[in-house]
Amino acid sequence: MARLQIRGTTIVWPQVCACCLEEATHSVENDKEKSTFVGIATIRRRLAIKVPYCEPCHRHVLWNAIPLGIVGLLVVGCVVSLGAAVVGALAGGILSELFSARGGLITAICLVCALVAAVLSWTLLYPGRRLRNRPRAPLGAGHFRQAPVELADFGKDDVTLEVHNPAYANLLARMNPGVAS
Repeated sequence: MARLQIRGTTIVWPQVCACCLEEATHSVENDKEKSTFVGIATIRRRLAIKVPYCEPCHRHVLWNAIPLGIVGLLVVGCVVSLGAAVVGALAGGILSELFSARGGLITAICLVCALVAAVLSWTLLYPGRRLRNRPRAPLGAGHFRQAPVELADFGKDDVTLEVHNPAYANLLARMNPGVAS
């Protein structure tokens, strides 16, 4: 892993994938926030960079951003579904109040329909969007398990990147004058 300190806050990115060096077609935002307490207030600064990737590596990086892979996806999906159930129950209560159907069959039907619709929509929508990024096949030997470029630190006059791909680190160093390793 190479640690590159780039002067300035503008980074010139090679138009190749940070993982496999193929032509870049997508990008993934990597951000970092710093907080400084100055007596009476906290100053927060945030920097975001967009790292270029090819299509398969883009999917791979997004998939690996989900903690614990498929298990993490299921846990987050359950939490999201629970939230959807609460929203569904509230919506069902509002619908039953709007139709003045207190205590009857219509109230129960409204509650159940709203609850089921909310849970199903989130249960199918959230994992479905995330599962699209699951790698379709094992990636080759030239690929990296973690994100190949990470924003390690930033200051007023510089940005520090951790680059796991040595060839990409060399490209970044050549394209950004004044890089310190």
